[in-house]
This record gives sequence, C-alpha cells and structure tokens, in this order.
Amino acid sequence: MSEIRQVQIRFVETDATHGVYSDALYFPLEGFESITQAEIDAQKQARLTSWVEAIEAPKPEPVEKTKEELEFEKLEMVALIDELQKRVVEVEAKIVEADSKVVDEVIDVEVVK
Repeated sequence: MSEIRQVQIRFVETDATHGVYSDALYFPLEGFESITQAEIDAQKQARLTSWVEAIEAPKPEPVEKTKEELEFEKLEMVALIDELQKRVVEVEAKIVEADSKVVDEVIDVEVVK
C-alpha cells in the first residue's frame, strides 16, 4: 500500500451565536502549491456555513407510522417479550439450583458437641 502524503490545515472559527468551530482541511501534497489562499478560505467558510446551517436547521416533524409499521413493531416487541420470558425461566432455574446447593452444603455439615 502506498503512503498518502497530505497537507493538513487546522482552523478554528468563532461564530458569535453558536460558539467555536474547529476543523481541518486536507489536501494532497502533490499540487498543493497551486491552491490559493482564497480557495482555502472559501473551503473554510463553506465548512463553517454548513455547520451553522446544521445547527439552525428546523427539527423535522415526527412522521406518523403506518399501520403496517406499527404491526411490525408490535411483532418485534412480542418476540422480545418471549425471549425475555425464556430468560427469566432460565435465571429462576439457576436460582433454584443455587439454593439447592446451599441446602446440600448445610446438610453435609457435621455438628460436633
């Protein structure tokens, strides 16, 4: 695998409303000298603008589920309940087994007077 050589330009911008934004731009080393400061600044601004837009974007309205989606969700929950009930039975059996071991240990103890 060949080594990828890049130039990393880290930057921090402060937005008066949203605070500090920190990011980095990566450029291939080969051809980097042809990139102008204006192009770098434009990419920084594009990243900052995208960040601000993401923060300020209105939250999407919840989408009502269809009847089919609700029925599928119910089936998943019923399957989960079945799995949990089986697990409860397994754990209860282990508890009973642990209790019987304790009883066996107590029975095997000799009382010396």
